Amino acid sequence: MLLHLLLISSKIPGAFTLLKDFPLPKYSSALSFAVIDIIQDFYVQDTNTINIYQVGKDEKAETKNYDIINEILYHVKLMEVVVRLENFYDVKEVKKKRAHNLIFVDNFQSFMCFFNAISSYDFEFQGFFLIILTTYSYEQYTVMSNIFAFLWNEYITNVNIVWETSENEAIMYTYFPYTNFYCGKSIPVQLNQFSFGKWLQNHSSIFPEKMTNLHRCPLSAAIVLTGPFMSLLNVSNDTVNPDGIDGVLLRVISQRMNFTLKLVLCLDQGMFYENGTIDGAAKLVIDREVNMTIGYTPMSSERNYFMMPSYIYHTSNLIWIVPPGRLLSSMEKLGKPFGLLLWIFVSLIFIVSFFTVIALKFQSKIVQNFVFGREISTPSLNILNVFFGNSLHKLPKRNFARFILGFFMFYCLVIRSSYQGALFNFMRGDFRESHVKTIEAMAKRDFKFHVVKSSLDSVHELPEVMNRISIIERGDFPKIKDKLMDSNYKAGVLGSEEHVAWLNQKETPEKFYHYTEEVVSVFNLCIYMHRQTCLAHNVNENIIKLTNSGLMESWKKKFVDRSYLKLRINEEPKQLDNEKLAGAYKLLIYGLIISFIVFIVELISFRFKCLHRVMINF
Repeated sequence: MLLHLLLISSKIPGAFTLLKDFPLPKYSSALSFAVIDIIQDFYVQDTNTINIYQVGKDEKAETKNYDIINEILYHVKLMEVVVRLENFYDVKEVKKKRAHNLIFVDNFQSFMCFFNAISSYDFEFQGFFLIILTTYSYEQYTVMSNIFAFLWNEYITNVNIVWETSENEAIMYTYFPYTNFYCGKSIPVQLNQFSFGKWLQNHSSIFPEKMTNLHRCPLSAAIVLTGPFMSLLNVSNDTVNPDGIDGVLLRVISQRMNFTLKLVLCLDQGMFYENGTIDGAAKLVIDREVNMTIGYTPMSSERNYFMMPSYIYHTSNLIWIVPPGRLLSSMEKLGKPFGLLLWIFVSLIFIVSFFTVIALKFQSKIVQNFVFGREISTPSLNILNVFFGNSLHKLPKRNFARFILGFFMFYCLVIRSSYQGALFNFMRGDFRESHVKTIEAMAKRDFKFHVVKSSLDSVHELPEVMNRISIIERGDFPKIKDKLMDSNYKAGVLGSEEHVAWLNQKETPEKFYHYTEEVVSVFNLCIYMHRQTCLAHNVNENIIKLTNSGLMESWKKKFVDRSYLKLRINEEPKQLDNEKLAGAYKLLIYGLIISFIVFIVELISFRFKCLHRVMINF
């Protein structure tokens, strides 16, 4: 470039006068080489694309920025990395988040000009930012403090600031928001110094990890109490720890990241309304009143847009908790031991038997004696006696008749014994009709669908549900769950399989909560944090370790036993009481009434026969 200027000056009169006023670019400065070294040691190793931006308050400042950028580009041209020079006003045109950035500014106003033009939708705020201050002044420390304070307010922690103190020296600063001496502050800390071509300290990481150890600083978490996922455990009079599947996870993460927990109780995870308002735990996270929220919080696209989700730590099925089927009456229990098909088969055997007897009545006496046996005058009554286990006063003498009778007695013995054994179990139990098992069956019976606000995303594509939906608060569930014990209650509540198993486990054997076999949707639980949070990376690392090691599965089994999803029948012997035998009593009374009516009919029939004979003889 200097040679080019000299050639121009030889052609143009007065060119030397212009050269005196034109500042020649200063190359090979400590600032340039310090930045080049950072690019080589970190950026090239961590990414294949570097984004470079410059902001100057005037043309002179911009020229200096470009001169330094030009020298840096010259030295990194042989590196296997793509360098993208970009106008920060045009970042929205490329829908890709920038993670590895170099920003050249000359003062705080230039810095603010850059950050006011970008957002977390264009830049990965937990990416890496190297800020190069290209103008040195006595207020440099104040400028740096203001920059760090602004960045901490935006939760940007992976940031270093480099500036040149002399031609041969440059200094690099960063800040640690959590230390043994303070919490949540952005005090500048000197990280290293570049002097005469080398760093004075052997740095293990140019961008040190700042969230691995939070030095017992307090972090707040909005929690929603929902068993078995989140509950409270009293450790002492003044200390309460989170418990449950989610509670233990939160507690372990706080131990591994070494921070203390400040719990904020919320009634609901929060809902996003069409008018733009937000409530519940989500509002506290978005407004930065808490650092995170956990407690049966399902992942959704709407929440992901406004907040930062952690990795998924639990997956479950959503089902409808429904009331039980109608309690069977004592008479209905008498017919329940056999299914409909078996009752039809038994009835057909009886019908065929009686029709056979009727048909043989029209045959000769020889045929009747061959089939029924000699002197067997009431074969129809014998069929009933054999079926109910009564004795026969007269047995057939011929082998064929005995053979038929033996097989029929064996058949009746098997049927009668099976029925008696099954009936005994039914008499001891509290058997009901089958409960509704599908959404279609619920809709046909005009059921209401109770859904907690935070779970609306799971059912919004089910028109049969949305037409009958009833939005409830989480605190309303204790009142509704008592109604779910009433078979006449026509409503279902959306819940998870773990929640149903936990309820049954807690309230067995007095209560059992029934549920549909049809799965509504699969939901994934996660921890939600602020969209620009600096905690996400370390929280996710701990979740991965806990899930891969099997600890999450162990905690699930500790708090909920999925075997309680099945109805447990008490196998202990129970005495039969009059209430359970009411059906037998009714059957006896009906039989006696019918017998009495038959007896009266026989008496009347006998009287009419006698009267008829008298009239004939007369």
